[in-house]
Amino acid sequence: MEYEGSYALSSGQDSLSALGSLFRRHHVDAICSGHEHLFEHWVERYEDRNGHKYRLDEIVTGGGGAPLYTFSGEPDTRGYLKAYAAEKVQLEHLVRPASELGGNPYHYLVVSVDGERLRLEVVGIDRGRSFRPYRSNKVELD
Repeated sequence: MEYEGSYALSSGQDSLSALGSLFRRHHVDAICSGHEHLFEHWVERYEDRNGHKYRLDEIVTGGGGAPLYTFSGEPDTRGYLKAYAAEKVQLEHLVRPASELGGNPYHYLVVSVDGERLRLEVVGIDRGRSFRPYRSNKVELD
């Protein structure tokens, strides 16, 4: 768990470089972070020097009580992708926050681990009870 997400809207390039490199070196499967008051899910795919392919999921879950944000556009990740081109880093913004406030409800995560399987359930509260950031409110990370 980290406070500010690696690709978060307010993250600087230094945060992206230092944390992303550390996570890839240790083949971290998933991280959850807060700081940004919204929900989003990034997937980073990369290769090590032996050609093994990996996936790192980063879930930003900042819907715990402070005033919520709206999505104002993608962060500029060009420098990050260029810096790690040798690792063939690719980013996918799997779940984007909504651009209207009502689309980013207060929420929390339920994380289930069963051996190698990792499942997330996003639980919206109050007006966000029907929040479905994926096609449902549940996802299994591959």
